[in-house]
Amino acid sequence: MKTITKIALTLVVLSLLAGVMVFANAEPTLSIDMCNLSLRDNVCIKYAVTSDSSATTTLLVWDAPQSEYTYGTQTKELTTVGTQEISGKTYKVYDYCDIAVKDMEKAVYARTYTKIGDTEYYSDVVKYSILKYAYNKLGKTGTATEDENLKNVLVEMLEYGASTQIYMEYNTDRLVTAPFYEIKTVGGTINDGCDWGLYLEGDSVTLTAPTEDENGVPFSGWVDGDGNAVASAANCTVTVPAKNTTYTATYKKTSVGLEIESNGDGTCCLISMGDCEDTDVIVPATYNGDTLTSIDSNAFSGEAITSITLPATIEEIGRRAFNNCDELTDVYFEGTEEEWNEIDINATGNTALTGANIHFAKVTKYNVIFKDYNGDVISTQSVAKGEAATAPADPTRAGYTFTGWDTDFSNITADIVVTAQYEEITTEYTEPTFVVSNVTANAGEPIELTIDVAKNPGILGMVLTVSFDDTALTLTGSANGDALSALTYQKPSNHESGSNYVWYGSETGEVVDGSVLKLTFEVSDTASGTYPITLTYEDGSIYDAAYNPITLDIVNGSITVE
Repeated sequence: MKTITKIALTLVVLSLLAGVMVFANAEPTLSIDMCNLSLRDNVCIKYAVTSDSSATTTLLVWDAPQSEYTYGTQTKELTTVGTQEISGKTYKVYDYCDIAVKDMEKAVYARTYTKIGDTEYYSDVVKYSILKYAYNKLGKTGTATEDENLKNVLVEMLEYGASTQIYMEYNTDRLVTAPFYEIKTVGGTINDGCDWGLYLEGDSVTLTAPTEDENGVPFSGWVDGDGNAVASAANCTVTVPAKNTTYTATYKKTSVGLEIESNGDGTCCLISMGDCEDTDVIVPATYNGDTLTSIDSNAFSGEAITSITLPATIEEIGRRAFNNCDELTDVYFEGTEEEWNEIDINATGNTALTGANIHFAKVTKYNVIFKDYNGDVISTQSVAKGEAATAPADPTRAGYTFTGWDTDFSNITADIVVTAQYEEITTEYTEPTFVVSNVTANAGEPIELTIDVAKNPGILGMVLTVSFDDTALTLTGSANGDALSALTYQKPSNHESGSNYVWYGSETGEVVDGSVLKLTFEVSDTASGTYPITLTYEDGSIYDAAYNPITLDIVNGSITVE
């Protein structure tokens, strides 16, 4: 077993202070342009800064997100420790060495700073972390390195960081070896004011975008990487899915010339067509900072409009608002059918509106979570109202037979949790048996698979060999299970197909059924189909407290990539 006794990490951040001339009214340009990681003998972020200014340039560093990253709030202000030539350029070097091994997930925020006269100048804030670098190089959030030695170093480095967290009882619910997913934004920011972050599935992330773009076009909604609308509000909270996701802030054009009046309470009302000459009218959700919540009586009465787009903020439509709008054929509502039905539409003179073709921009979706008997999440799905969820592959449990799910999921009308049901096997496992689970995975994403034992006779020592298709699957981590927790577990130095996993102890083995080994695989982007996970052992390599060899039955499993 390979033990990492010292992790040497250096994040190299290049900050280019381009074309700075120092005189009374000079304005420097500051930017941090690149982040990288190299090996050293301690945990240290190294910043390389260029400047042709004679004014003192320092580097401000924060170890937590701030509302404002200004001078005086920094965790540390770094002064140069020397110079270094990188790619033919000479940089001033700054070292930030206050990163602990247990903090590999923790982001560091930095920006360059200089003061000329009474004026302060800053670069943009750059956010980076050790985990981000590792995920980039391992292909989880970027293009994987072809250097297999580096990959092995990074995998073991993360395992060492997680072990330190456990030993120090520090953020053990966010171990650095857990599957994190990258959330990015385009045109907006997340919780800490930056445009990216690494999160666990189920985390809540706040998205924030301007209510208008640089041309004054109002915000339309957030769209995820699959093109699905996820929120209509510029500030909203989303739940992190089990995949990397980019959320894009979108903006729409609205009709010009509509007469809109403020109600004086943060809301406004559409009074009439005003000077608008559109036949396809687009009503804005906001106007001069107010939220548009109503359409006044007679607002469009007699107008030759053929379609109208209404925001989901509408709460009330007055009498005869669409009276004699005989050419109106289509209404595009930027919400769900349920939200449309909640609008107070006056019944008098609005048949042109209610009789038109109503198009809904958003489909109501609910979360369906499939869980195993022990609470482990097997699958999380977002399902449109009235549609059926898709059952994952039947789970396995040592000593039990899967009998189905406890809740019907053929017509989803609310968020639900569906739990696997089992019946205990009384006759199938007459001998000690190892069972490899069958799991369903997505291409390009991590998946956890367990190996369980039934009829455990009290194993005191064991060597198991795990084999799999290493062209489609990469084994990135392993952990001892509950059934053999009293034994010392030794993983191989490299989690390759055909590697051996070892358990040994000095006292009588416990007679406990349950998980023996938990394996985490990274699935290739091109993987598709079912990949067997095979378990083997040599005669005499498994023994009890009296050092008598034990014979095992094996039920192998698989990973099915959808």
